[in-house]
Parts: sequence; structure tokens; C-alpha cells
Amino acid sequence: METFVLAKNVAPIHLKQFLAGKGISGIIYRKLKLSGYLWVNNKVPIGNILLTPGSTITFDYTEEASTVTPENGTLKIIYEDEHLLIVNKAAGMLVHPTTKNMTGTLANLIAGYYKTSGIKAGMHPVSRLDKNTSGLVLFAKKGYIQFAFTLHPPHKEYLGLVDGIPAEPCGTISVPISRKPGSIIEREVNQSTGKYARTDYYIIKAYKNLALVRFVLHTGRTHQIRVHTAHLGYPLHDDNLYGKKGPQGRHCLHANRLRFEHPITHKNIDVSCVLPSDMLKIINLHKA
Repeated sequence: METFVLAKNVAPIHLKQFLAGKGISGIIYRKLKLSGYLWVNNKVPIGNILLTPGSTITFDYTEEASTVTPENGTLKIIYEDEHLLIVNKAAGMLVHPTTKNMTGTLANLIAGYYKTSGIKAGMHPVSRLDKNTSGLVLFAKKGYIQFAFTLHPPHKEYLGLVDGIPAEPCGTISVPISRKPGSIIEREVNQSTGKYARTDYYIIKAYKNLALVRFVLHTGRTHQIRVHTAHLGYPLHDDNLYGKKGPQGRHCLHANRLRFEHPITHKNIDVSCVLPSDMLKIINLHKA
């Protein structure tokens, strides 16, 4: 059960518009009304009524049962409340099951955690990571909360190791990215068909033929940091798709920080996690 109260110092607003601002999509709004699980001041609203200051809006949103198979395992929880879950994913793990990999994913571990903890919630990824990228993944426990993040996306930062030392200590990479013709996985910079993409970078430390770099994403294109660093001439270390060609392994990229306004409580959430041990070992090998 969710409850919102229209502040007394704001102008009247229609119910649908108010709920849209809380992340309730038009589809979910219609479902709530048709099911009779939406109330305004303890009464079922008739039509898209005009809310007045002090109005209380309540709805009961029920998640559909998950089809993900629960599994036991180590789950590194960084933040959790009744609405959100943030976990630190290891490299080499898929976020969600696929037709070829139905088990061993992050979602399987979360389903197992929900089951053993008696938590009845959904798994709606707000942020996603490649299989071989480690770090923070944000899940909404209800679908409408996930939708709310499309209106106000979280601030994302990454730490990566790049081959070589960029000439400038910081900068912005702003070139469009599109799918590479003939591939369902690989992306490329394409000025004519690509979509706008922007990555800011800041060199934290330079080592022997290697640099530790902080990346700030302003867009969320597939493989964005991997494509942009390769375009700059300094691909991620061990990225054999966009750097030195070879079998795909652990490209050195770690999602280390998420910052956002909580869509329900409106508190400022700012979480981070340190570099994993495998990336620290590579740094030690490249120290002068």
C-alpha cells in the first residue's frame, strides 16, 4: 500500500498528472483504476479528478510473481529499503537470465535472498552492467518505481583502467554511438546513424603504460565507456572487443558510485564501493 499527500502549499493538480510525477505510468494508472485499488481521501475517484492541497492519494500495487529461479549465494548488498535494492555485482556475472543462461545470474541470487528473507518484491533493474563489468546495480522493487527513474535518472560514475596515458588529464568524449553493422553485440562511433553520447573523464593516477580513470556518464548507451575510450585511443585494459582483439575476458571497468533523489522518500542517496581485488592486482603490476 502506497500513500501520498498533496502538500498544502501547492496548486491543485489532476490525479493522473500528480501520479505521473510519482512515476506512475499511464498503463499502471489505468490498471489501478480498473482494479479498484486507487483511492483519494479514502474514496474511489470517478474520472481524472482535480486534487486539492491536503488530498490523500492511496493505491495498492501488487507485483506479479517472478519467474526467476531462486539461488543461494553471496549477495553484496550496499543499500536496501522497502522500495530499492543496490548490490555490488562481481565481474563475470550476468544481471538477468537469458535463454542460454537461466541460472547463476545476479537476479537468481536476489530471488534467493527474497525467498530466504520473506521479502515479497519485484526485480526491476534501473541500471544494468555488462557481464564483465563489476560494481553497483540498482533495482526497484516495484515497476512504477523503476518508471520513476526514467523521469529522473541516477548520476552514475565508474572507475576504469585504460591502456596508455591520455594526453589530457580530463576531458569530455562526445561522439554518437550506434550498433556496428553485422553484429548484435558490438557498437561503434558513427556520426551519421549514431545516437548522442557523452562521457566525462578524469585521470586519477597514471602508472606504467596504464591509467586509473574516473568516468561520469551523461547518457547510457550500450558499451558507452568502452566505445568512447577506444575512440580516444586508450581502450579499457583487457577489453578484447574494442582494444587488442582476442577472447573476451574481464575488461577493467567498475561501476563505483550512484547518486540520486529517492523517488519515494525524496532523500538524497549517495552510495559507492571500492575497486575490486582483480583491478587492484593489475594496478600493482603496473606500478613503476
